[in-house]
Amino acid sequence: MKARVELVKGDMFEGPSDLMVIPCSTVPTITWFVAEHLRSFGIPEPRNQMSPGDVEFVDLGRASNIAQVAAMAASVIPPGKSSLQIIERIGNKLGSYAADNSWIGQISCPLLGTGAGNLEATQAARALVAGYFSTAPESAILRIFVLEDRVFERIRDVLVRELDRQFPEDIDGVAAADRPVRVFISYANSSAQHQNWVK
Repeated sequence: MKARVELVKGDMFEGPSDLMVIPCSTVPTITWFVAEHLRSFGIPEPRNQMSPGDVEFVDLGRASNIAQVAAMAASVIPPGKSSLQIIERIGNKLGSYAADNSWIGQISCPLLGTGAGNLEATQAARALVAGYFSTAPESAILRIFVLEDRVFERIRDVLVRELDRQFPEDIDGVAAADRPVRVFISYANSSAQHQNWVK
């Protein structure tokens, strides 16, 4: 068995996860798109200066409806550059954190380094996956979110081809049909008896 990766077309803020990766610069600064989402979910902005590829893990407390922990990932060096080594280092740290915290089943991560970092999308995805695979446990899934259709298709084709070559017997990765199902249950708290029944 091996660590698993899933490519998702969409916005990582649309669904819950155990660990959410927040892209930032080393300063740290974030894009307006990320800033708007952090504000809407009550997630704090990154505050500490970091070295390229550093990841700071923050317990979200109040924002636990979207994720239990945020990983502030320094993927860009201002004014606008990144490297494949930086992205691979972040993937490595995400995998290590999941290995050290067995409760993590799902990590939501945007395609790091491709916006302000100006990296080519398929290369950035390869670097992130390589770093993650080097340390991650089989119990955690790294879900890489991509917003644009054409970019998603291009990355999917490359990752499927490469993962199939690496693991010909079992391509869990990009099209993971056997990934654990996540269920969110919402209910109105009416009595202690009702609370016990829900538990």
